[in-house]
Amino acid sequence: MMTQTIFFSPTNSTLKITTTIADAFKFEKLPDFNLTFPSKRKIENIGAKADILIFGAPVYAGKIPSMIIPAIKNMIGRNRWIIPIAIYGNVRVGNALSEMIYLFREQGFRILAAGSFIGEHSFTDNDLKLAVNRPDYDDLKIAREFGVKIREKLESDPKEIDMLGQKPDISEANFEYKARNLIKIIRVHGEKCNRCMGCWSICPTEAIDMDTLEIHEEKCFRCCACVKCCNFNVREIDFTMAPEMKEKFMEFSKIRKEPEFFL
Repeated sequence: MMTQTIFFSPTNSTLKITTTIADAFKFEKLPDFNLTFPSKRKIENIGAKADILIFGAPVYAGKIPSMIIPAIKNMIGRNRWIIPIAIYGNVRVGNALSEMIYLFREQGFRILAAGSFIGEHSFTDNDLKLAVNRPDYDDLKIAREFGVKIREKLESDPKEIDMLGQKPDISEANFEYKARNLIKIIRVHGEKCNRCMGCWSICPTEAIDMDTLEIHEEKCFRCCACVKCCNFNVREIDFTMAPEMKEKFMEFSKIRKEPEFFL
């Protein structure tokens, strides 16, 4: 049986969880497919050669990123098994998981299992600490155990989970760009930059100018990958949200949420 892991993962949290689950299967694996890069999202019929797919996506404002929906709609299920995984920053998973379930069923997949896990929030910095360094050891242990349980299910008489899907609201396309109202990414220490181009290469919307390394605001949706990947702290997060909104985020930092999965 051949498996493949597909993920959208600007800050690598989704990559860590989905690949850990896949490793626990101990089936033969096709190379991982990274939808973070815009060129990859244009490829037709992603995952066509696999018998079982694991598909992971981060959660933005309680939804899956709208930029990956066209890639999902290019996938052909052929009644194959798929495992949707949503990664959120300890605030709320919202409708993200049910949206993936709806979309994959529309494409002809069967939902073998599903799960929501926690990753470090995009907005985390020295001031606001939300799910710092997650997924951590305990999260990855749970992910491995989840993978083992999925394999056991496959080896018995597997049936599709009965979790309901929810159609994404197309009126809210590009909703993730609303984060512009909450934070701004500023390049405060340009003199430290050695032009390694890490920020430019990781940006999922090609929002960073190749020559100046400045951000095109109209393209940036504040995933903060460019902040987190920089070893020289060239960029910082500037919180432009209202103080009461920031206080709400601070409250979420006091509670550790745990993974949840459905078999």
